[in-house]
Amino acid sequence: MAKIYVITGPAGVGKSTVTRALAERFSKCAILEGDEIYHQVYGATKPWVEGNHLPLMWKNMICLANNYLEDDIDVILNYIVYKDKLELIKNSLSKFEIHFVCLMAKRETVAERENARGEEFKVNRVDTHITKFLNQGYDEKHFLQTDNKTVAQEVEEIVSGKFKI
Repeated sequence: MAKIYVITGPAGVGKSTVTRALAERFSKCAILEGDEIYHQVYGATKPWVEGNHLPLMWKNMICLANNYLEDDIDVILNYIVYKDKLELIKNSLSKFEIHFVCLMAKRETVAERENARGEEFKVNRVDTHITKFLNQGYDEKHFLQTDNKTVAQEVEEIVSGKFKI
């Protein structure tokens, strides 16, 4: 049976890097990058601006995930997933095995990573994202601290099954 891996965490924590490395562990899988699906609508407002089309993006993400899973293709969903969207995923894809991983790192680590990829360091953005994730009420077992781990070590933990819902 196909599995879905939900990879989330604050901007700059390494979601895309981990997603690509995790995908390499499977013979066949689909990567659903939330940013890519959101930006399929040309001329759309930013996701954090009023009038965005996040509800449509989530509808499409769930539909795509279901289609791949139904065809026995594992799915890696990479996006910022807060509690309400995790519930949507769980309710919509309940017949599949779901693994939920919230990557987390120290504020300084996240800020350094954002700077390294050419993004202007904005402590408020980093603090806001990290604080919001920590206040979602997620079970501690779903957090993966990445500060002192290699990407390979992170992937090993993810495929171990310890993040299964």
